Amino acid sequence: MYNQYEYTSGLSGLNFFVETYFVDIPVEAYKTLTSLNGVTAYGFDLVRGSNTLDLIKGGFPTGKYLFAGVVDGRNIWANDLAASLTTLQGLEGIVDKGIY
Repeated sequence: MYNQYEYTSGLSGLNFFVETYFVDIPVEAYKTLTSLNGVTAYGFDLVRGSNTLDLIKGGFPTGKYLFAGVVDGRNIWANDLAASLTTLQGLEGIVDKGIY
């Protein structure tokens, strides 16, 4: 069985940034990623990862940064700026450390 502490105990004092893109994160993977010690920031694709947005709204770890992917990286010129802003505003009360 996987024991996160066995693998992350050596990360003490380090700051890691976990980035995903062009994908929804499965529920169990989200739980595992957001519980890792030593990770100070997460980057999630919230355009192609609309289910990931629901996971974040359901609970995001305190004291962590979120790099919110609100622009479609495959078509940046056709971005809906109003929709991106609405998504970011919806996350303001959930993410306490900061949204980038």
